[in-house]
Amino acid sequence: MPRPFLLARPVLVGAALLAASCSSGGKDASMAPEAQLVTETYTSPVYGWSVAYPREWTLDSSNPASVRLRPPQAAQPALVGVNTRSLSSIDAAIRTLGFSRVDGNAVDTYVAFYEGAFRREGKRVVLLSRTQITLRGEVPATELVYELGTGVVGKARIVLVFRGDIIYEINAETFKDSFENVRAEFDLIIASFRP
Repeated sequence: MPRPFLLARPVLVGAALLAASCSSGGKDASMAPEAQLVTETYTSPVYGWSVAYPREWTLDSSNPASVRLRPPQAAQPALVGVNTRSLSSIDAAIRTLGFSRVDGNAVDTYVAFYEGAFRREGKRVVLLSRTQITLRGEVPATELVYELGTGVVGKARIVLVFRGDIIYEINAETFKDSFENVRAEFDLIIASFRP
């Protein structure tokens, strides 16, 4: 079975599961869990963020800057990455790609970095939506939804939380055709993130 193509690149993802609510566009968009999931909570010993995830998922925290969560092998291929980066490291990467930072707008700088990395490799990347949301606990965030690749197409829901020079990226991704099958887990993980 082919792997989602995004798994080949480093992913920064912070996520958690539990009854969670988010608000988007000024509306309360409570997310009722479709299934009562037994969860574990992970707290980064290096960066201090925490996330909840389904107990049956595996957690790889060998790289504290890029923690990965995956469902069991028999489930849909998917990945949630919680990545921690500094805006200055993204600036350096953007310069390597031949772009310059978008002054005064960290989200635009991130978008240029993310899209530039795919385009440099000749891969298709389409931004489907960009929305300001509020995670539980009044944590402001930006949600980006992407469609990636040609042929076998992937879909990524990326939530960015900025704290000073630090960017927390929660990247939930899978094949486009499988996205709805793991949406509930993605929603719960993302909503549980605490910087």
